[in-house]
Amino acid sequence: MCLCGVNAFGAMTADQVMAKVSAALTQPKSVSVTFSFSGAGGSGNGAMTVCKQMFTYVAGDIAVWYDGKTQWVRQNSAKEISITEPTAAELVESNPFRVITGYKNLYTCKLLPAPAGTYMVQLTARSKANAVRSAVVTVNAKTFIPNSITATMDGGLSTITIRSFKPGAALSAASFRITKAHTNGYELNDLR
Repeated sequence: MCLCGVNAFGAMTADQVMAKVSAALTQPKSVSVTFSFSGAGGSGNGAMTVCKQMFTYVAGDIAVWYDGKTQWVRQNSAKEISITEPTAAELVESNPFRVITGYKNLYTCKLLPAPAGTYMVQLTARSKANAVRSAVVTVNAKTFIPNSITATMDGGLSTITIRSFKPGAALSAASFRITKAHTNGYELNDLR
């Protein structure tokens, strides 16, 4: 296997690669992503829609809505919904792509040797308060769409592998707020 991805695609810095990856997530009006995940908490499939700073996320037992200020986390097995106004560091826990879009303020970046056609960037948290202490982002070197994110957190290692990545139309903020139908039969814990 040739580990010459960086040389074959030009001399980019880790920050330049991450800027392009972040743009791939934030420049479209919205992005829909499907993925698989594995880690200490189990494995499965998930889906996420991102529109600027807002997102929805469904994976396994958890569903998350974030409208740019308020976050609702619904845990189906516990029949519980927690409502918070998360910090930037807390958002990394519920939005795996926040590692990418928040890289500039939250992480230092370093290029790693990568297979041809990809870039691999190691991110190291600037603060001990960050739930994701480090991550390795593997990126398609032509499209700058992420292939995978492997993150190290207190709970261990977790990996997200992107299965599909589709830009879409603009979505209203209401699309990223929980509705009454989503709360029927659930206990609400307002932690704001």
